[in-house]
Amino acid sequence: MNLFSRFFQENQEKFLAFAYSYLRDKAEAEDVVMESMIALWENRDRWEENSNLHALLLTIIKNKALHVLEHKQVRLRAEEATTCANWTYASPP
Repeated sequence: MNLFSRFFQENQEKFLAFAYSYLRDKAEAEDVVMESMIALWENRDRWEENSNLHALLLTIIKNKALHVLEHKQVRLRAEEATTCANWTYASPP
């Protein structure tokens, strides 16, 4: 097992709990953690020699979780607007 895999295995529960603290949804938290790990790995050429991978990953997780929440709010507002518009057009004058 390489160092990166071991790092993830040893800290996975902490990362999941951190994502869950934002999202309150286990499946979404798991998705965010996996996407974050992939993002961290894909940008490994940009790590500095003494990079704090734990802090970097927590930052990525936080940003991805906030992005998910933002999209949920946008989707909810759009659904509410559609529902209100349908209700308005369906109501007799």
